[in-house]
Amino acid sequence: MDNFQTFFTENLPVLAHPELLPLRQSPPPWAFPEHAQQNALSTGQQACHYCGLGDSLQADLRVSPTQGCEKLQMSRKQSILPFGMHLQPSILDITGQRVSLSYSAALERLALLLLDHRPAQAQTLIYTSGQVDYFALFAMHEVFRLLGVRSIASNAEHGYWSGALYQEFLTGQARPFIQYDQAVNGPNRLFLLSGWNGLVSHPPLFEALMQQEPDLYLIEVMVTETAKKIMSELGPERVLFIRPGSDSLLALCLAHEILTHYPQAIDHAFVKHFADAASFENYLAFARQERFHPEQIVPLIASEYAHREKLLRAVRHLASHLASPDTVPVHIPSLGLSQTAGIVPHCLWANLLACLGKFGLNPEGELLGGVLQVPGQSNEESVIQMLSSTHFPGRIPFDQAGAEDAARRVNLPPDVYDRALACNPRSALDFSEPQPRRELFLFFGTRFERMMMNSTRWQRKLLDPLVQFVVIDPFPDAFSLKHAALVIPTAPPSAAFRLSQSGEWRLNLSWPRHQSPAQMRSDVTLIYDTITMVMRLLQRDTALGLRHPDLSRLMQSGYLQNRFAPPEMGGRLMRQEGEVNRAQLWDRIQAYWTGQTGQNTLFCRPENKEGKLVSWLELLEQGSLIHGGVGSTLYRLDPQNADLPFASVKGERRRFEFFLPQEHEIQPSSGIVLITGRSHLSEQEVDLRWRQDAFNSCKTSPTAHRPQETLAHISLGLAERLDLKPYDRVWLTNRDTRESLVVKVIPSKRVNGENIYLSIHPTWEDEQKQRSLNQLTSHLGRCQYTGQTALKLTRVTIEKLESEN
Repeated sequence: MDNFQTFFTENLPVLAHPELLPLRQSPPPWAFPEHAQQNALSTGQQACHYCGLGDSLQADLRVSPTQGCEKLQMSRKQSILPFGMHLQPSILDITGQRVSLSYSAALERLALLLLDHRPAQAQTLIYTSGQVDYFALFAMHEVFRLLGVRSIASNAEHGYWSGALYQEFLTGQARPFIQYDQAVNGPNRLFLLSGWNGLVSHPPLFEALMQQEPDLYLIEVMVTETAKKIMSELGPERVLFIRPGSDSLLALCLAHEILTHYPQAIDHAFVKHFADAASFENYLAFARQERFHPEQIVPLIASEYAHREKLLRAVRHLASHLASPDTVPVHIPSLGLSQTAGIVPHCLWANLLACLGKFGLNPEGELLGGVLQVPGQSNEESVIQMLSSTHFPGRIPFDQAGAEDAARRVNLPPDVYDRALACNPRSALDFSEPQPRRELFLFFGTRFERMMMNSTRWQRKLLDPLVQFVVIDPFPDAFSLKHAALVIPTAPPSAAFRLSQSGEWRLNLSWPRHQSPAQMRSDVTLIYDTITMVMRLLQRDTALGLRHPDLSRLMQSGYLQNRFAPPEMGGRLMRQEGEVNRAQLWDRIQAYWTGQTGQNTLFCRPENKEGKLVSWLELLEQGSLIHGGVGSTLYRLDPQNADLPFASVKGERRRFEFFLPQEHEIQPSSGIVLITGRSHLSEQEVDLRWRQDAFNSCKTSPTAHRPQETLAHISLGLAERLDLKPYDRVWLTNRDTRESLVVKVIPSKRVNGENIYLSIHPTWEDEQKQRSLNQLTSHLGRCQYTGQTALKLTRVTIEKLESEN
C-alpha cells in the first residue's frame, strides 16, 4: 500500500490521482491470444476516453481529426481530483460507517444481492456511464440477462440516443456512414452545424474543419464559443440564431423553398432506385404546404426580430446552394438536437438530403452528402448496439422471438431469458417510478444521483427503504459513500485496457500505462467474476440452488462453468493477472454477431474492407481501424447494383423511408426556456480551457479554475422586461414539475430571445450545496420514438427575490 502514496478518508484507502499508480513495465498478457507474439503488436496507443476523437499521444500524428486529441493530454494532469480514487471495496456497517473489504468478499456480497433481487419478487436495474468499454457492455448482457435483468440503461439515453437511432427509422440500421476525414476534406463541401459547439466538445474535429476555410453555417440558439469563433473568422452571417426547438421547421422551410424554386434539384432517380415512393410523396405533399414558406416560418423561428432578415437571406441562399448538383452537404448535429425534439429534427434534415440524392456515396465511393455522427463519449456507438431495455445486443427486439434468437447465439435454451421477458421495460428516466417491490440498482459510474432528469425525484427514489444500490467506480462521490450498500472500485482508465467505438465505427484500443491495485479489476472482469461467484454460492448452498432452479439447470449442464469459470475451476475463460482474456471475449462477441448458421449476421459485426470478420490479431496490429464499410462501401447509391444500399439489422434489404412528423412534434417553443450546455459564456481563455478539460468528466474535473458561483445568463431583453440586474437572485421553477433552484443572473448579449442559460458543469457552489442543474430538468415530455427527454426545452418561470440586504 505504501507504493500508492495513499491517504485515508473515513478509514478507507484513497489515492489522490491515478497518475500516482506504478507504471506498467510490459503489456498486459490478458490482451493477447494465448500464443501471440506481443512484441510484434501495436501496444503504445493510449486512446482518449472522452469524445473518442483522439487516439494518440504523439503530437506528430495530428494529421486528422482522429489523432492527437488535446483532451487526452488534459485528462492526464497530475492534479488533485475532487474525489479520490478508492483502492478497495467498501460497505456500510451497522453504524452507518464505511469499512473496507476484500475484492472476493465484495464479489460475494454483490452476488448475494443480485440473487436476492431476481424477478418476480424483486428487480435489478442497471445504469452505466459512457466510459464503459465494448467488452463490458456485452458482458452486461451475457451475465445480467441470465439473472433476469431486463432494464440496462446508459447516460447515452439523455444525449446521443436519438442522434444515432433516427437512422433505424429511415434506413433500418442505426449506424454512421461517413468518416471524419471524408467529411472534412473534399471539394464543394457545405457544412450545416446544428447547435454543435465543436470548439468545446470536439476540438480536433472543429480545428480540422476550420483549417479548410469552410463554406459553413452554424444554427444556434445563443452565442456559444463556436459561434464566436465562426463569426470572427467567417463572418456574422454564418451563424443563424433560431428559437429553441425550431430546427424541424427550419428543415421544412428549406425543403419548401427548394420544392418551390428549384424543383429540378429533386433526385427522382434516388426515389426510383432506393426509396419508398409512397413515403416520398407524402413528405413532398407535407413540405409543399404554404405554411412552410420562408416568409411564414422565419418570423416564427428567428430568436429575435433583429435576426429575421439575416435568417431569411440565409434560407434562400442555402436552398440555392443545396440545389446545386455540385454541392456536397454535410450535416453535423449536436447532442442538443436530440435533447430538444428526439429523432424528429434528425429525420427531417435527413429527408431533405435524401430527396436531393445527397444521402450516401456515389458508385465510385465519393461522398454525395449526409450526416456526420459525432458522439459525446468514446464508446456510445457500442452502447447503441448493445444496451437497451427494448432490444438485445445487435438491436434484436426484446420479444419472445428475439429472446430465442439471442439465446441461440450463445448456445442457450430458448426459454433462458423468460424471467427478463416477464419484466416491464424501463428506460433510465423510468427508474424513478415508484414500485411496490424491492429494487437493486447497479451503477457503473458516479454522480448518477445528479445525472438523471428531475434529480430531486430520482434521489427520493434512491433513498426509498425498498431500494438498495451498488456503485462500481474508482471515484465514488459523497452521495455514494453515504448511501451505497456496496462500493466496488474498478481500474481507472489509465490502468485499464479498453476497446471503444467512435462515431465513424472506428475501433480504438487503449492500453494501460499503470498497474492496477491488487483489490481492483476492470468492469468486464468484475462482471464475469460475479457470475463465477454466483456459481460458487449455488454449489455451496443447496437451498439457494433450489430457490433458483433455472440457474441450477445451467450449472448441471456445465454451461455456466464452461462459459465463465477460469481453467483452474474447470472452465474455459482464462484469467491472467486476475483479468479475463480479451482475445477470448472478442471471439465470443463475434460469434454472437455472426449467429450459429452464419445466415443471421447482425449489422454491427466488425468487418474489414474485404468484407471479412476483423480478427483480434488484426485489431491488435493496427490499434485503430474503421469497420463496416463506413465511408467506403456503405450506402453506395449505385443504380446498377441489384442490391439496395439500405438494410435491416439482420441484413434484409429495404428502401429509404421518408419520415413524416406529427403536428405537435414541430411546434416551436413558447414562453421562457432554460437552455443548458457546456458553454461558460466567459471571455476568459482559462474558462474555455476548463470547459474543454471538463467535457464528459464531471467526476474527475480538475479543481483548478473551476467556477465559484452558479450564474444564469439571461438575454438582455428578458432582463429588461423582468427588471433584473447583474447578480440579482431569482427562483427558477420548472413549469411541469414545479421543482425550483435559486441562482444569480447575469444579463448577457450572448443569450437571445426569451431564454436563460445554465452550464451543465457543477460549480463550487453546487458542490457545497449538494445540488444539480437537473433539479430543473424534467423526466417528462419525451420523444415518442426513442423515449429521450426534451431537456433542452425546459420551460421555466423566473421570480426575482428580494435583496438579502
